[in-house]
Amino acid sequence: MEQSYGGPKITKDGVTVAKSISLKDKFENLGARIIQDVASKTNEVAGDDTTTATVLARAIYSEVVKNVAAGCNPMDLLHKPSISANGDVHIGSLIAQAMEKVGKEGVITVKEGRTIEVEIEITEGMRYRYDDALNAMRAAVEEGILPAPAPPPRPPPPLHPHRTSNPHRQLLGVAIVRRAITTPIRTILANTGEESSVIVGALLKTYASEDKFRWRYDAAKGQYVDVVERGIVDLLKVVRTALVDAAGVTSLLTTSEACVVEVVEKAG
Repeated sequence: MEQSYGGPKITKDGVTVAKSISLKDKFENLGARIIQDVASKTNEVAGDDTTTATVLARAIYSEVVKNVAAGCNPMDLLHKPSISANGDVHIGSLIAQAMEKVGKEGVITVKEGRTIEVEIEITEGMRYRYDDALNAMRAAVEEGILPAPAPPPRPPPPLHPHRTSNPHRQLLGVAIVRRAITTPIRTILANTGEESSVIVGALLKTYASEDKFRWRYDAAKGQYVDVVERGIVDLLKVVRTALVDAAGVTSLLTTSEACVVEVVEKAG
């Protein structure tokens, strides 16, 4: 990314990338700012998965727009019912060591150093090092990880006919979210040159059974694996926050009737 001073900044952090986006068209930029808010809010609450929140917001919004164009009421559709260390095993290991030392009540901080090495420093109970991984570890302590042990089968939550003019369209809203939540993995697979439809199909069918509940696709290795055994897990708090924030901004964008921006008068 271009910076006002110094060389370009190279990063994979979603909220950092989002904040750097500025569009010339004021109406388009207004939409971009709203998406920036999604990334920022997810970062504040969960400290990670800001890229996922951004991708989900776009995916859910795209699906909703299609259904609204076909005549659906947006209020019906939108009724609300080691990864964080970017694959760096060393960073993940350091964070784990720090968490083990300080426990739940301890204080861990991350400080930018002057070398290219990532190190852990113990000073009266304080540790330093990588923000996303630290936030991820805290989120895991708070709410646990995914996939958790397979839950027992249970009926779907009841719809609320008194809150919507058309329960059938509320089901469409559920279907929209189900389709949208496959977008992050489809994006990852596209980036690795894999055929996303085949792999996603297998995950939803072959690997959706109770005995395969912990199995996912490891894009780095190109194989289906028991992700808990491999240490490749998502965090419940992070995933939940990303989805809730993405759905929230989609609701805002879809139900807004007008946008107001400042008009810049041309000179002369």
